[in-house]
Order: sequence, then C-alpha cells, then structure tokens
Amino acid sequence: MSEPGVARGALRAAVIGASGIGKHHAKWLAALGAEVVAIVGSTAASAVATANNLHEQLGLSPTPYDSIESMLRREDPDLVHLCTPPELHYEQLLPVAAHRCHLLCEKPLTWDETKPAAQLIAEAREMVAQSERPGRITAVNLQYTAVPAAYYALCDERGLDVASPRSFFMHMDSRRERNVYDVIWRELSPHTLSVMMAFCGPGTLVHDSLELLLGERQCRARFSYERQAGGTCDCELIVGTVLEGPLTRRFGLNEVLVDYEGRNDASGVFRTYLRLDDYEAESDDFMYLSMRQMVLAASGQADRPLATLAEGLRNEEMQLEILAQGRRV
Repeated sequence: MSEPGVARGALRAAVIGASGIGKHHAKWLAALGAEVVAIVGSTAASAVATANNLHEQLGLSPTPYDSIESMLRREDPDLVHLCTPPELHYEQLLPVAAHRCHLLCEKPLTWDETKPAAQLIAEAREMVAQSERPGRITAVNLQYTAVPAAYYALCDERGLDVASPRSFFMHMDSRRERNVYDVIWRELSPHTLSVMMAFCGPGTLVHDSLELLLGERQCRARFSYERQAGGTCDCELIVGTVLEGPLTRRFGLNEVLVDYEGRNDASGVFRTYLRLDDYEAESDDFMYLSMRQMVLAASGQADRPLATLAEGLRNEEMQLEILAQGRRV
C-alpha cells in the first residue's frame, strides 16, 4: 500500500460490528494511523471475544462494548465505522448521528426484506438527514468508486482513448453460497451501480428501459442511464454466485473491458490487479483506498470521502428501482 499512517493526531476510531467485515475496517484504520479505541458487539461476551481476536491477530487493544450509547458517551470517538448487517443500520446509525463524530457506514445503507421499498428509502433518507452537519464527514463504503482512476490509468498506458461513456458493462461474482436471487442483487449490485455512477456522474435511470432477471445464481440487469452531463449510457450489470471454478470480475466502458482480481504482491501486500488483453497493471486495494480517503477527509486532509452517505442513498434508490422490475427465471 502507498503512504500508510496518514492520520493526523491519531483519530480515535470505533467499529460497530467488528467480527466480520468490521475486522478489515479495524485493520485498515490502524494501518492508516488511527487509534481503534473501541468496538461494539451484539452482546458483552461477543464484544470481548472480538476484542481478544483483534488483539491476537492485529495487536489492537480496543475496549469492548455491547451498547452504542455507552461507547459514544465514554469514548467520545472522532470516527465511527458501522459494519453490522444492513437490517440493523437504521436503528444503530441514529445514535451515532446524534454524536459529534464522523461516520462511515457499510453498504447498503439499510435493507430488510420484511419491509417495503418505500419504507427502506424513507429510513435511508432519515439516516442521511440526521447525519448531515457542518464539518462532519459521512460516507458509505462503496470502495469500487475508486475503479475509474485505475481503469483510465491502464487505458492511458495502452494508448486507448475510451471517450465519454456510451455503454457500461460490469460482471461481479462472489463465493457466498447463501447468495441467491434477490440476495445476490442486494449484496453485489451496490458495487456495480457505484462504478457505473463513478464513470457516468449524476443522472437518472430511464424507467421504461429497466430489465432485471433474477436467477438462482446470477442476476442480469439492463437499462439506460441519462447523464446529467449530457448523453445516455446503455448499461449491463451481471452479479452472481460461483461455488466452484474461477470468478468473473470484469468492467469497462464502450466495449473496452478489463478483468480484475485481488491478490498479494511480492511483499505480501494485498493489491488489485487489472488486466487488459495480455497487459497487467497494479493498483492499491480498493478497500484500502476507501478507508484511506475516509481517514484523510476526517483528519482534514481531503475534501470528501470516496462516496458520501447521500451518494449511498442515491445508490440504494436505484438498486431498489431496478429490483422493482425484477422477475425470477
């Protein structure tokens, strides 16, 4: 990774839900110079177990809590990362929003299959409204927003002029066996939509163009996207679960497609590799870039994170708008 330890004055950070993806948040926060002072678990026992694991595996010494309110009151963190399952985000984000700290939330902002889409959007809008305060940095962890910079750098190296987005394609597979039908779309489409928006900028879906086929192990969406900057981009998104064999991870504009994968470099640092034909280029891991940008923004060294909470709201609005047109096949 480049430029580790970027935090100024050791930001005091807390992670809510640090046993899953939150463990990686804690790792990157510490690597970037923040002090992980606390973690919050679902029970006192699980919080202690997670804190012990973080100490054994990463050398961290966070204080364990089973109450968000108690943690905020006692620790007064500068930065909180919310990494619990999305059905918990709404009730857990609001007490954090009432505090003075900066905030990063895992994607999607909120999701509960027992609630109608209108309620989910209402909750997500309230989360954004309650969190927006002068001087506060809020973000959603849509790390693939970092893709365009790596993509354009690779195209420049190969002498390719991609020009304005006329078409966008992305195929993203995962290994999670439990991901089927709508769950695949919930888990992976925020990433593909975030990349599309990062390339195309603000815009709107052309409603009459929406098509989503929900297969047991693969979902395929097609739609047109009217760009605020002008022009329409024809988009195709494929997200899937692959239990055996290679994963397909591919994206690009105007039929200039690159494959990507994450793996350790010769020094053991996890990085992202983009391949175009027989040429491969190296990039910092996108998760690292998301965490780094958040730490820079929270410490006053950058204007904004990779993806703001408001951009996470727009992402979820589009995700649900497309899902409403879905049919199982």
